[in-house]
Amino acid sequence: MVVLLDLKEQLKGYKNGGIEYLSEHELDSLMDSMLAHIGSTDSELRDGLIYPIFSRVVYKNINDPIRMEKILTKLLDDHHLLLAIGNKDDDSVFTRSFSALIIAAIIDRDRKSRFLSSQMLIETFEIAVRYLKAEQDTRGYVENKGWAHSIAHGADLLEALVRHPFVDKQRSILALDAIHTCVFKEVVYINDEDYRLIAVLTGMLETGKLGTELDEWMLSFERELAILHKNEPPIPFYRTRTNVLNFLKSLYFVLDARSYHVDSLYLLKRAIQTLSEY
Repeated sequence: MVVLLDLKEQLKGYKNGGIEYLSEHELDSLMDSMLAHIGSTDSELRDGLIYPIFSRVVYKNINDPIRMEKILTKLLDDHHLLLAIGNKDDDSVFTRSFSALIIAAIIDRDRKSRFLSSQMLIETFEIAVRYLKAEQDTRGYVENKGWAHSIAHGADLLEALVRHPFVDKQRSILALDAIHTCVFKEVVYINDEDYRLIAVLTGMLETGKLGTELDEWMLSFERELAILHKNEPPIPFYRTRTNVLNFLKSLYFVLDARSYHVDSLYLLKRAIQTLSEY
């Protein structure tokens, strides 16, 4: 507890500046301390201090490329983004979720000033997709501990990746598959997870990495729910249906408002009408 209090006081001192004046050794030590407590259940430390300060270090060019690649490698390991993946309702979700946010910042920084190797980017994409598909702790806000938001933060990471030039149409299909898995996790999202997932789609649309594949992907929701309707018990089915409908309705309004894939709106509207009749 004393260590955490000391770290909080130290980070409060850097929240409004000054971190750029640290020596290399001091910065390395601070990065290690923040990584060690990235999944703290203290929301002020995790969400109010570690994440914003880490982001500033990344975006303000305080962190050199070699150090950032080392940090990224660590964040992708089984002790961070993949820590206890598959667990539900325990505190490991905070480590996974906030690791995803910092990885997203590093990927976004690399998009603007390339420094990561192609192999590092490929590995990051593959692990990010694995993370989103395997995550089972879908809680949003956790009482007394703050935001877990694993699906939303995973979506933020996937959006950063699909906006990066190294992601081609083939990888975009894998991203679509990850979103699909998230929507079918038998939970009703209530903390804007659907819009964060849709942001991945708009990222692909805005960068020209998604075309007619979107229509087939949307129709797959209708086909899969029809199968579930025949085979799943009523309660799990209706939870899934509610989540799918909420997602498709949100997608409809986003596409319509931004005039993306106008020709797809008819298919999307028809799917929503069909699923509403179950």
